[in-house]
Amino acid sequence: MSGKYVPPHLRGRGDATGGSAQNSRWSSNPPDHHSPSRPPSAPAGASSSRWGNVTAPSASTGGSRWGNVTDPSLRGPAAVRRPGPPPAQSSDRAAYQRAGPKAAFFGDSFVRLFGLIDEPTIKVRGFKGGSAKGLGREDNENRNVITSAVERMGSNVERLVFVFGSVDVHLSFYYMKYVKGADIDLDDIAESYVDFVAGLPSDPSVIKTVVGVYFSPLEDADVGPSLHSYGSLTEEQAALVSESDDAKLKNRQERVMFFNKILKKQCEERNIEYCDINEEMTDPETLVIKESFKDISNHNIHLVWETTLLLWLDKWEWLRAMAPPDFASGLQSTLEDYLATKPWAEKTHVAQTVGVDGAVRNA
Repeated sequence: MSGKYVPPHLRGRGDATGGSAQNSRWSSNPPDHHSPSRPPSAPAGASSSRWGNVTAPSASTGGSRWGNVTDPSLRGPAAVRRPGPPPAQSSDRAAYQRAGPKAAFFGDSFVRLFGLIDEPTIKVRGFKGGSAKGLGREDNENRNVITSAVERMGSNVERLVFVFGSVDVHLSFYYMKYVKGADIDLDDIAESYVDFVAGLPSDPSVIKTVVGVYFSPLEDADVGPSLHSYGSLTEEQAALVSESDDAKLKNRQERVMFFNKILKKQCEERNIEYCDINEEMTDPETLVIKESFKDISNHNIHLVWETTLLLWLDKWEWLRAMAPPDFASGLQSTLEDYLATKPWAEKTHVAQTVGVDGAVRNA
C-alpha cells in the first residue's frame, strides 16, 4: 500500500500520491546530515552550537547516554545552566532516576529542544542524523537502542514521544534525488516508522505520541546552500537544487504535509497520538515560518528551541505540569547564551527585543 513520493510540480492531473507502489529504499544510509563541519551559514572558525545531539548514543558507549544536560560545546563557548532547580535533595533526584522517567523523548536533532526542561522525570534521547527510515529496519542500531531503553523502563513511565522524520523529508529527499537518482518512498517510511512505535513493548496504559515534521524555515535561495553546509550534497548538486522547483517553499511545505498526513493516518489506525504545531508557527496564507521561530542563521533547518518549546508547553498540558514552576522565565537567558555564539550573524532575533514569551505571543 506504499507509494513513492512525487513532488507536486511533477504530478499529473489527479495524481495525488505519486503513482503506483514502488520501493525506493537505498542499500546504504545517506551521509551524516546532522554533523556539518561548522554550523550552516557560519564563517570558518565560528564556534559550533546546537548542532549534533545532546545525548547521541554510539556503538562504543552502547548507547547508554541519557539525560537533559546540554554539552557546552553544542551550546556555545560557556556552559549553560538551564532554568528550573533540581530537586532540593540529591537523594530525591536519585529516587526519581531509580523509578524511571515519566516521559521519555526519542528523536533526531529536533528532539533536543525538550532537553531544556531540567526535570529528572523527563528524559530526552537524541540520535545523530537519525532517520525515520532507519527505524523501519530490524537491524538498525537506533531501533535496537530505543527498544532496549523502553524495555528497561520502570513502571513509572507514562508517555513515550517520538520525533523523527525531518532527516527524511528535509535532507534525504534531496540526497536520494540528486545523488542516488531515485525517488524517496515517504509513504512507506511513515508506515514503517509508526509500525515500529506501535510494536514497542510497553504497558497498554502508556501513551505513545508521534510528533509531525516541522515546516521548513528556509528561504528558497538558501535551500541549496543549506544542503551543502550539512554535507548532504556537493556544491554542484546543491546548485542544481537551487535552480529547480524542489527549492520552492510551496513544494517543500507540501512534502511535509504529505508525510505528516500519512503519519497521522497510520497513528489513528494504531491508537497512537499524533501531534504537530505547524499551524501555530506559520502564516496560514503563505506557509512561511514566523520570524519568532526562525534561527538567525539563514541555512539552519532547525527552529529556535525556546520559542518552539513554549508552543509545546501551550499544546501539552501534561508537559507544562511536569516542568518546574519557574521554568519559562529562564528561557530568555538560554536563548541569549545561544545567540551569543553567533556573533557573525547578520540579523537579530525578535526575542532579543520583546523577550521569548513576547515573541511567541506576538507571532
